[in-house]
Amino acid sequence: MLRATQQVAWLSVEYRLAPEHPFPAAPLDGATALEYICDASRAASIKIDSSAIHVAGASAGAGVAAAVATDAARRGVAVRSLFLDEPCLDPRANSASFAVNSATTIAPVAWLRWSWSVYYPFEHADAVSDRFFVLPRLAEPDVLGSPAHPTTLVITASADPLRAEGAAYAEALRAAGKLEAHIEAKGSHVIALTLDKEARRRALTAWAALLHRGAGREGSGPRE
Repeated sequence: MLRATQQVAWLSVEYRLAPEHPFPAAPLDGATALEYICDASRAASIKIDSSAIHVAGASAGAGVAAAVATDAARRGVAVRSLFLDEPCLDPRANSASFAVNSATTIAPVAWLRWSWSVYYPFEHADAVSDRFFVLPRLAEPDVLGSPAHPTTLVITASADPLRAEGAAYAEALRAAGKLEAHIEAKGSHVIALTLDKEARRRALTAWAALLHRGAGREGSGPRE
């Protein structure tokens, strides 16, 4: 759908992975890629508009995308929009949906907690990095209040242990005036948008509108 309705160039960042490379290696790689592509001369050499850059990610990649886009906004690097599909944002891994959806066999709770333990093995989130944030720091008003913070589309899944942290981040974005839409799909982590066709249609329509608006075109449609 996006390929059919938008002229979009896609850049996939192969960021370093834990446990060999714990935080903040992944967002550092993402930020390096973003800075590279936002350079006007480099972008022009591959026929990309450096003033219309969008950032997106799914699952752990959505957490990296959120950290990178937020850092970019605070440093004045222009990102037009942010798309987060079922983001992994909170190293505390103790939200209500971890209990409610504890029986899932897709992204099981024990695996998610282990993943955080090797990616982000720190007790105090505020002390780790002054550039890249996770929850709760990521959603604080002074972070989201940057005028350059991109408009954000958040997808959550009803049977996902990560549901509550994604929804909480969406509400913080809404309060800051930075939320395009929060769309909840019916299903488990990763597969919800595949199973819930209506949620997928709404998500792709909203994302296409963000890309359209970011390219300076008219008719983006209302926010949800």
